[in-house]
Amino acid sequence: MNLTEAQRGKAQELLELFESGEVVLEYQGKTYKDYKKWDQARISALKELRPQLQKFLNGSMGLQDFKEVSNKFAFAHKLWGFSSYSGQMFFNGIAKLSSNDEKTASSLRKWMSLPKSRPEAAAKIRDAVAELPGLMTSSRGLRLGSLPYFLSYFWQAQDPDFAPMYYHSARQTLESLGFFRTPKDLDQAFLDFWEIHDELANVYSKSISKDDNKHWFVEHVLWAYRQSRVAAVEDEDEEEPVPLLSLTAEDDLIGEELALIGTWKDIEDGLEEKQEFLAKNKFWLSVWSFRIKDDALPHLKKPFWVYINVGRGRLGYRLKVVDLVTGLQGVKCPWPELLADGHKGRSHTEDGSFKFRTWFKVSLIEKIDPPVNAFTARIAKPWTKSQASLLNQSSFGYFYPHAPGAPMEVTEGAPYSLEDAAQDLFLPRETLAEILDLLSNNKNVILQGPPGVGKSYMAQKIARAFIGADDASRIAYVQFHQSYGYEDFVQGYRPAKETDGFSLTAGTFIRFCDEARARPDSRFVFIIDEINRGNLSRILGELMLLIEADKRGPKWKLTLAQSDEKQPSFFVPGNVHILGMMNTADRSLAMVDYALRRRFAFVEIGPGFEDIKFEKLLLDRGATRALVAKIRAAVEALNKRISDDPGLGAGFCVGHSYFCPSDSVEKLDDRWYARVVERQVAPLIREYWFDKPKTEIDDIVKKLSR
Repeated sequence: MNLTEAQRGKAQELLELFESGEVVLEYQGKTYKDYKKWDQARISALKELRPQLQKFLNGSMGLQDFKEVSNKFAFAHKLWGFSSYSGQMFFNGIAKLSSNDEKTASSLRKWMSLPKSRPEAAAKIRDAVAELPGLMTSSRGLRLGSLPYFLSYFWQAQDPDFAPMYYHSARQTLESLGFFRTPKDLDQAFLDFWEIHDELANVYSKSISKDDNKHWFVEHVLWAYRQSRVAAVEDEDEEEPVPLLSLTAEDDLIGEELALIGTWKDIEDGLEEKQEFLAKNKFWLSVWSFRIKDDALPHLKKPFWVYINVGRGRLGYRLKVVDLVTGLQGVKCPWPELLADGHKGRSHTEDGSFKFRTWFKVSLIEKIDPPVNAFTARIAKPWTKSQASLLNQSSFGYFYPHAPGAPMEVTEGAPYSLEDAAQDLFLPRETLAEILDLLSNNKNVILQGPPGVGKSYMAQKIARAFIGADDASRIAYVQFHQSYGYEDFVQGYRPAKETDGFSLTAGTFIRFCDEARARPDSRFVFIIDEINRGNLSRILGELMLLIEADKRGPKWKLTLAQSDEKQPSFFVPGNVHILGMMNTADRSLAMVDYALRRRFAFVEIGPGFEDIKFEKLLLDRGATRALVAKIRAAVEALNKRISDDPGLGAGFCVGHSYFCPSDSVEKLDDRWYARVVERQVAPLIREYWFDKPKTEIDDIVKKLSR
């Protein structure tokens, strides 16, 4: 993989920025004006980690003990960023979900031991992706995408010269600069990333001294560029997205109590010890690597609350703060008598002199059950500028926990992944991954197939896997029909409750887009069932243009039909994705016109009788293997006949859902199968071959029932 001349020129620009000294390398509260000091600190720290890592690799230290060792090291030496969600928190998740610590540790030792070559490194990642979920009690919430980062950290700990660390931030930077496009397979992604790293090191060879680690040097250059972009974005005066229930400057602090949001996804690790310490000493200390903004301090009326984002905008805990100390460069612990054993050696030194910028004296740690949705709260300007920055992991969010007279909304935000959907659907994992990729890139996807293949059920699962959570607040569902119109979907005049006249009312899709626009960092999926059953031109109107993948955003905004002069122009935000379903066997429906077809990617969904999960479903419900084999053989023979018929084709096949019984069906036997054939499948067959003699149709049904 050789860099082009343009890429080499861009690489040189990054180096010039790095060597200019204009960007100070800073991460999690630590600042290094000289990268060599950073590297020396890493080398010194590794001398502490390596003996412990070796104990784990040779089997003399168990999984849980090494997790604790790694945890303390990551927080004491924030030189790699490993204390983040993809690093130590990922490790904590493995240790917590492990079904058998000995088996899990054995596999981890195999993968974490230093590879001898690039192919071996790729093989370790590939094996870990395939095997790790099977070692867990549940794979939900386990982000396999973190594996290359996790493994490369421990490989570097053994030999810093072997390979670069697969930082997500470095990968995103390389992608944004056009150096790199991440492949779907994690092992190949790591190899490509490694090769780009080497190419950049070659460009920088004259600047890399013999004492420098080339992987670390490239890492510093990329981090310096990322730091410069963060600063640039913060200085830009861009138009902010309109948040839900946002305050104006005039409304600020009118009878409201300011609160903070901080992201702490592993707050439950060691929670019992924290609560015990608090009960014994009346207070507990919470430390943060960033400060509170000076002009916000006077508005934090003690005691105040710090709400904890446990992931995806779910506020699962809150801390009652009775006192605090915060500073620009970090401050010494003001309450050394409250330094708990869990703090020492992990988050600061014995005397509390570690440079944390904010210390909270906490009198209560309260669980919020169920968690509340952070995005229904009102942001507090000017300290938090937009909903998007409310959950920034490198700063506090400033907000008002309750809108006047309205509680915060409860959200269903349990993690839901591609792997979860693959377990629930009769669909190859590769096809499911392709659908998610199409939703991401094309924005609009239609699942088309014959009746009974589970398109509606499938759409719900795909939507949840795409947004990464079981969060109904970011998914909408409608069904098109002949009576459905523009006024239902977009906007129109409806009777007003307050007067005898009519008022302009936003339709389902407009309201959904307004919610998505207020949460620009979150994905939203709008599901349309029977998309070809409605009059699409009448329903969509101007949206025929605005839903195109390259027509999203404010630069394409336009005035909608029936809008008045007070109503702003409308655009479809980029985080809205449309998932439609289309029945290919209904002859009464018009084909989707070419204008709409061009705006969607189409995926064929067929029957799933051969999927092992279909067999397992029936066996788990009490069916015999003989009955399952009978169903498969009979329906597949029928579907072949349908597919071979020039007047029908594969789009008319019989789907597996006819034979997936509801919970109310008590016994799956031959009588149940015959009833399904006679009452559900036979009428469909007679409709398909309405022009054939009755005796021929009866013979087809009879063969199916045997």
